[in-house]
Amino acid sequence: IGLEGEHLNIFKEDAMQNMKWKSTTNPPKNQTLIWYK
Repeated sequence: IGLEGEHLNIFKEDAMQNMKWKSTTNPPKNQTLIWYK
C-alpha cells in the first residue's frame, strides 16, 4: 500500500471503491515490493 495508500486508508473496503485504479501492461521495474500481513 505504501505510506500514501496507508494515509488514504485504501486498505479499507469502502475507501477502495473511491480510488481510481489504473491497469497497465508495463509494471514498474527495479522497485522493491514489501508485503505485510
